Amino acid sequence: MIAAGMWLVSGCYYDVSQNLYPNADNGICDTTNVTYSKTINPIIIDRCNVCHSVNGSLGNIKTEGYSNLQTLALSGKLYGAVSHSSGFSAMPRDGSMLSKCQITYIRLWVAAGAKNN
Repeated sequence: MIAAGMWLVSGCYYDVSQNLYPNADNGICDTTNVTYSKTINPIIIDRCNVCHSVNGSLGNIKTEGYSNLQTLALSGKLYGAVSHSSGFSAMPRDGSMLSKCQITYIRLWVAAGAKNN
């Protein structure tokens, strides 16, 4: 019985918190090198393009492709939507809010001019 209890206690020892809680920041948010290709585009592909792709965009909003995203970013619509700011449709609509870190990445990328880097 003691062995079974030890097994249960140690069963989660090797779990990676980012795998268990993908929307949690886990205290790690490296903002030193935020780029479109390595930081922003993976977030957009994972969380936005499902509904807002070029072939089937909801609300006539397209996030797929740099030029579409840059237009949304520079207009303030991208950050307003993902940060759930007043006056914007909160996105993703039927999913959990982006993590604070993801929202910070988007804010920093937009503030730096939404470059295709």
